[in-house]
Amino acid sequence: NKRLDWETFEKMQKVQPLKVIASGLKSERAFIMDMEKGSFSNIEELACCMRASCLLPGVAGPVMNMKSPQEDGTQPQYDMKPRNNYEVEDYEPLADALLYEPLPYRAAVSEGATH
Repeated sequence: NKRLDWETFEKMQKVQPLKVIASGLKSERAFIMDMEKGSFSNIEELACCMRASCLLPGVAGPVMNMKSPQEDGTQPQYDMKPRNNYEVEDYEPLADALLYEPLPYRAAVSEGATH
């Protein structure tokens, strides 16, 4: 197994940023996570975002809850908690992206993708 070279990954975020898509169960829309907005800043946080992106509630454990972005779209800080029925207002429960955007072309276009 080859480990992810985090330094190279960080440099590539300026050229070709990774956008991790999950379904926001409160907002009922695609939830976009990326390094630029502060959704993750290390490999462990990226792994949590990816887990949320492919999580089937009830099958693969509790949903992941991420602190909702501020009005300007940035995350105040990385803060994700795995737990069902997490009743804190400013957290978005996340699950598999398939629920609201099976083919995330709308999210890609909204984030500036051109091809």
